[in-house]
Amino acid sequence: MSDPTRPAAIDSVLREERVFPPPPAFAHRASISSRARYDELYRRSLDHPETFWADLARERLRWSSPWQRVLDWQPPHAKWFGGGSLNVAHNCVDRHAEGKDADKPATCRIARVLHELGFELLASRGTAAALAAAGLPVTVVNKVHEGRPHIVDLIKDKSVALVVNTSEGAQAIADSYSLRRAALMGRLPYYTTMAGARALVEGLRKLARGSLEVRPLQAYLAALEER
Repeated sequence: MSDPTRPAAIDSVLREERVFPPPPAFAHRASISSRARYDELYRRSLDHPETFWADLARERLRWSSPWQRVLDWQPPHAKWFGGGSLNVAHNCVDRHAEGKDADKPATCRIARVLHELGFELLASRGTAAALAAAGLPVTVVNKVHEGRPHIVDLIKDKSVALVVNTSEGAQAIADSYSLRRAALMGRLPYYTTMAGARALVEGLRKLARGSLEVRPLQAYLAALEER
């Protein structure tokens, strides 16, 4: 029995110091894939907060009209993205049912053919998750704004053979400028539509079978006129 006159030591059971890292496959599909990446983003947010949040706002949101000032700080009041306007419902719901996300089923079918033809698949996290869910082996690659090594670095290192990048509106097209430029300078095939990508894989499949033929346009016209 303890002595009630002596102070008792109480061990806290509310402190948890164990670390449980996620499985590598899960981490690769995450927006922030590692603690090092998190620390890098956190440092950027502290060192250059306005630039950091402006970059995220451009990348992650669709704006009806652009802002004129990132932050207007009049203590204790703060106004972010002054002058800008956006549709909350569109950003939260509608945009995820169109554009790139709507292309993902077709992307999986195209990627499967490329994989069968011997290509290694690289994709950003969202597309990589869809490909992995379809049972395809894929390596996650950073977008340019996510930090190095990113897709442009791989293109410059000649580690990429072709690019399929469907864009969804003026903002996304502007954001992919560096990717398009790197592909052009590297003389890489660059496809911006699912129709173009489907034509690509059909041509590659026939080429692999040795059945690809080149015909003049007049031959197709003659075949149509015979019908």
